[in-house]
Parts: sequence; structure tokens; C-alpha cells
Amino acid sequence: MTRRTRLLAGSALLAALAATPAAAQMFAAAAPGPSSGSDKAIAALLEQANYWKLQNRPDQVARALDRVLAVDPRNGEALAGAAQAQAQLGNRAAADALIARLRAASPGDARLQETDVTVRAATVDQTAVAEARRLAQTGRSAEAIAQYRAVFRGGTPPDSYAQEYYSTLAGTEGGFEDARAGLARLVERAPGDTRLQLTYAQVLTYRDATRADGIARLRRLAAGGDAGGSAATAWRQALIWGGSNPALAPELEAFLERNPNDQAIARLLQEARAPQPAAVPDEASVARQRGFDLLNANRARDAGRDFEAAIAANPEDADAAGGLGIVRLREGRYGEARSLLERAIRLDPSKRAQWQKALDGAGYAADLAAGRSQLQAGDLDGAEQSLRRALSRDAADRADAEALLGDIALRRGDYAGAEARFRAALARRPNLGAATSGLYEVLQQQGRFAEAEALQGRVRQASNEAGTNAGRASQLRAEAQRTNDPEDQIIRLREALSLEPGSPWIRLDLARLLSRQGQQVEARELMSALGAGGTAEGLHAAALFAEEDGRPNDAAAYLNRIPSKLRSADMNRQLARSRVAAEVDRAVSTWRMGSRAEARAALVAIAARPDPTGGAGALAVRAL
Repeated sequence: MTRRTRLLAGSALLAALAATPAAAQMFAAAAPGPSSGSDKAIAALLEQANYWKLQNRPDQVARALDRVLAVDPRNGEALAGAAQAQAQLGNRAAADALIARLRAASPGDARLQETDVTVRAATVDQTAVAEARRLAQTGRSAEAIAQYRAVFRGGTPPDSYAQEYYSTLAGTEGGFEDARAGLARLVERAPGDTRLQLTYAQVLTYRDATRADGIARLRRLAAGGDAGGSAATAWRQALIWGGSNPALAPELEAFLERNPNDQAIARLLQEARAPQPAAVPDEASVARQRGFDLLNANRARDAGRDFEAAIAANPEDADAAGGLGIVRLREGRYGEARSLLERAIRLDPSKRAQWQKALDGAGYAADLAAGRSQLQAGDLDGAEQSLRRALSRDAADRADAEALLGDIALRRGDYAGAEARFRAALARRPNLGAATSGLYEVLQQQGRFAEAEALQGRVRQASNEAGTNAGRASQLRAEAQRTNDPEDQIIRLREALSLEPGSPWIRLDLARLLSRQGQQVEARELMSALGAGGTAEGLHAAALFAEEDGRPNDAAAYLNRIPSKLRSADMNRQLARSRVAAEVDRAVSTWRMGSRAEARAALVAIAARPDPTGGAGALAVRAL
């Protein structure tokens, strides 16, 4: 390029740059004199492109970089940036062509791989990804990995999908080492990403050779501001599945230092300190341990076969029965899950706490399904009995049962009872479709037309959003609420959350479902993001989950962060309830530490307080 040509090109570029109002200020600072040539003009345009990139305006990025490439067709930075911008705009062919030009111009350019991965991430087929996730969630890990690889056009996933890809790969035959190495690379690049650190540590616990490292990492994560409790839960689970291994004694001791009342871990430590003479593991023990390893790797179907083998070899194996109960719970076979979990508790009552939450979830789901079937058949009395039994269980989310009881009351003409039920359901799960429509009907029947119209306006507004991400997410959430298949519910809710990640209620629905399926670690991880935020809705949802998860102190803390003028009556009732539950928990802890008279006096005092709801007294009496 001659000096005259370079000066002309530079002048043209500078004129184009100055013509964009958003860049005028940058241009004034960066504009070169006549002798600077096109190099400084190109630098200014690259700076302008970076500005638009930070503003998330890929159209303007592409426009700025096109001007650079018109003068310098082999500019690596412009080619990489333009490819990424075209991918964001959905122009995969144009993005691929730019990558090909970058590869031809600079085969060794470090930006090449990064750009290729970014382009693939931006143009991923979301339907195909959803299918890969569905396969992974149903334990078909090998098929899921094949689907992922087809989507990503190879075995190297884009960063935005790498965590889920490697988590799935870790559970496949022969895939553990590649998954471990891939996650290690990600962790090294993003040491501050605690969610990624947690995934990596959990994967390390899948194998004997790396389990100690994984447990140590979980311990450090649990000690470092684990607001949602995800790392602590994963740490405890890894220790339980590690068994009474003398090599794990220091980790068991470390856990008990933070959780001195955990009887299951204390028993493991006692067994680890006084190990029995070495013996050849029996067939049932081997199958059972392999089953828990597979369950931890989210391979429920394979885990079920091993638990069945363990039970066939030893019908009195309580842990195998409980493990198979968790598998059946994830499969939506609630009746079988309940029977197996009850059997596990009957065979080994000392481990009741380990299985009780899953048992309550299975019992609630079975009673809810029975109530729905009876209601569809017109058996109102039978449905009411099943649904009341469901409400009596210590299940995480009882909104569906409340809404169905509201429907029964509405059919019987008991409008006051129906309204109470529908409002109770909406307090637990705001915008629950069945409860919203039921409440509208109740208000109409009572002649409260202004209230009904206001409620219908909110429903109409949600309906008008159809076609947007929020509208589609709302539809998926409603579809999930209408089905009894937990696998289908999880898939729909995950898709809904990907469309509207800021929705606290979709996140809460998914966390509740995962918790019922025995996947507390992921459920708590999902909700921890809301607790870290500051919106009233997010804190309310986080508080609801914390209360249902047996963490009343956390629930009260979340609600206390909501300004009193923004707290609804339902929030204030929950805050009072959580404070009482936290007091009861403290009294129980005092009892366990040996101060029984003090604990009893505290519980009696709680029960004796004036309380129109009766909830405080009931909690104290149950504890007594």
C-alpha cells in the first residue's frame, strides 16, 4: 500500500468513525493527524468495536469491523471480533466464513480456537441441547454425550456448556479421565467460580483414586461462605458414600467440628477409628457401593440395577433398599419409592434421618397423584382424604395439594374455604395457574367483581406475553405443573429457566422438584443465587425454600433483608413462623448438648405463648 493510498484510506476510516454519534467522544480523543495514516484509524475503529461489544450491540460491532477489514482484510483482531458478532446475530455461515479467513491469514493465531468455540456457543441448537440434557437426566449418559458432540461438532464444548458436558461425561464408561481433565482446565481458568469448583470436586469423589482430593475441596468450599449449603451437603454425602474408611478419619473429624450433632458421620468416624479386620467385600456390599457411585454420577438407571443386585444378595441390606428408593423417586414411581424407603428405615432405624426427607417427598407425591385421579373420577371425598394426608407430610412444597383442596371446596360451594385454600397455594407458589384461576372463580361467585377483574388483568398481561421468552417460560412452567412425570417436569422447568433465568418462581419450582427427587445439592445451589440477590421477590422465594429445606434461621435472615414496607402479610407470617422454628431448633440443640432442663423450659415457654395460628405451640409440642 502506497503512502498516498494509506493516507486516503485513513481519512475515509476516520470520517466514517466520526460519523457515528456514540463514538464521537472517543474519536475526538483518538483521532490522528494527517500524518498518522490508517494504523491509528484502525486502532480507533477497533476501540469503537470494543465499546459496542461492551454495550452488547453486535450489529454495531460488525459494522465497525467491516470498515477495518475493507482496508486490512487480514487483521486478526477484526476477523475474530467480526466472527463473534455475526454469531451473536445468528449468521452462522458468515461467522464460519470469517473463521476460515482468520485460519488462512493466521494459522497459529491464539484467537482462532477461542473464536471458534465462541461462535459455536452462540449458534447452538437449543432444541438439540435440551434433548442432550433430557438423556443425561434419565441416566442415558453415553447417548447424551453423543448428542452433545453432534451439537458442538466435536468433543470440545463451548465454555458456556462445558460444565454440564463434563459432568455428564464423568458418568460414562471410560469418560471419567477426560471429564476430570476438562473440568480441571476450566477451574484453572476461573478459580473464582464456586459453582464450577463444586462440580469439579463432586466429580473427583466418583473414583477411589481421586475421592480424597474431592472431599478436601468440598471441605474448603463449605468453609468459604457456602451460603446455600450446597458444598456442605455435597461434602457430607461424599463422606457417607466413602464409608468407614480409616483414611477418611481426618475428614470425618473436620466435618464433625462444624456439625457436632451429625449422628451418621459420628458413627462412621467411630467405625473408622476402630476398623474391623480386613475381609473380602461381599457381593452385596460391592453392588451397593457401586450403586451409590452411579447415583452420585446421575446414572439412576444403572444405579437401580446395582441396588437390585445388592438386595437380591442380601434382602436385609437397608442402605441398598434406601438407595433403590431414591432411584424410584427420581423415576416417578412414588408408590415403590415409599415402600422401599419405609423398608430401609424399618431395617435400620438409626438411619431414619438419612431417608426421612425422601420418604416424605415420595409419600406426598403418591398421595397427590391419588388425589388427582380421584378428583378426575368425581370421588370428592376420597380425593379430599388423599390430599389432606398429603398435606400432613413434611414435604417441601404443598401448593398443589392446597390448590386441589380449593377446587374440591369450590365444587361443593364452600367459597370461603376455597378462597383460603387458593390463597394458601399462592402464598407458597405465586402465580400457580390452577390456584389463580380458582381464586378468580371464587371472587366472581362472591360478587367481588373488582378484585376478580384485577386478578384477571394480571393473568391477561401474562397471556399477552406469549411469543416472548417470558411468555414461553410461563407456558413451560404451567405445562410442568400439569404433569405427574418428574422427568418431564424437570426438562420443562430447566428450559423455562434458561429462557427466563431471572424468574425466582421458576427457579423455586425447579429447586423444589429436585429436592423431592433427592437432588438437594443442585436444589440448594439453584436457590443460593436468589439469596445473594437483593430483590424482594428473590428473597421471598429463597426464604420459602430455606423454610421447606429445614433452615428456619436462613429463611428469617432472607425475609429480614426485605424492607418492612415491601413485606406482604404472607411474608410477615412466614417471618414469624421461621423465627419460632429457629427458636425450637435452638432448644433441640440445647437438649442434645445435655442441657435438658433448659431445653424443656424453652419449649414449654414457646408452647405457652399466645398464638392465634397455633403453629408455634404445635412446633414446640412436636419437639417435646
